[in-house]
Amino acid sequence: MDNYGKRVFLQALIDRKAQLFGPTAAPGAEKDRLWREVFEDCVNKKCIGLRDVDHLRKTTWQNLQRRAKDKYERNRRGDGNAHLNEIDNMVINIIGTNFVNSSPDHSFSFGLTDDIDIKPSMSSENIDPDGDSCLLPTSRKRSYRDTPESSAFVNFTNPLLDFDTSNILLQALQQQQQQQEEKDRQNRDDTCEPTESDEEEQLKLRKLRAEVRKLEAEADKIRAEADSENQRNRLLQLDIELKELQVLKLRKEMGIVKNGRLE
Repeated sequence: MDNYGKRVFLQALIDRKAQLFGPTAAPGAEKDRLWREVFEDCVNKKCIGLRDVDHLRKTTWQNLQRRAKDKYERNRRGDGNAHLNEIDNMVINIIGTNFVNSSPDHSFSFGLTDDIDIKPSMSSENIDPDGDSCLLPTSRKRSYRDTPESSAFVNFTNPLLDFDTSNILLQALQQQQQQQEEKDRQNRDDTCEPTESDEEEQLKLRKLRAEVRKLEAEADKIRAEADSENQRNRLLQLDIELKELQVLKLRKEMGIVKNGRLE
């Protein structure tokens, strides 16, 4: 799934966050229906790389969480190479940041339930430093552990209730997002698959360019013919003037011209 598809998918989850996750989540059958709605949203908006609801829910969603959590943890520990991009921040918006506790009975502050592995797999294969390439299967596991430092640093509560967070953390996340968006604008990822609308626009653009080249060629041809015609007309005019001069010369010789006039 390309970045466009990820944004559409995550926005659909954000729109249904209260119903899908947390203490207010819908029961099993209703939750399944909501996931089908999410999948249908992605289909209707022409996302690339879709398979089915289960793959979107249990593979794509899991991998997006694992990558975002790993980058968040590395960034929290001061790893300068771990930058959260727009996709990662959308995931964090959904799952919150209290995922450092590895207890199997622990509920995240943003309310993840059965749709997330509390001990997610992490590996170099499924973590993209730039955060925009395809997600690959995991090969080893690492558990997140709650520490006094992390508990003091992370101060999120359920967004559906009273929201309280560290201003420093919020400002840091916003600054990172702005920096990443600016970086993305300056250096677009060429490996992302184009959307269908992009391909249609490119096709229209190529057709218009071909039409412009055709019209320019026709204009050049007409201009060349006109120049050639003008050249012929100038030569004919010079020929006429030459003949008139010859006639005038002959009449002078014959004494027909008197006082500068023709008789």
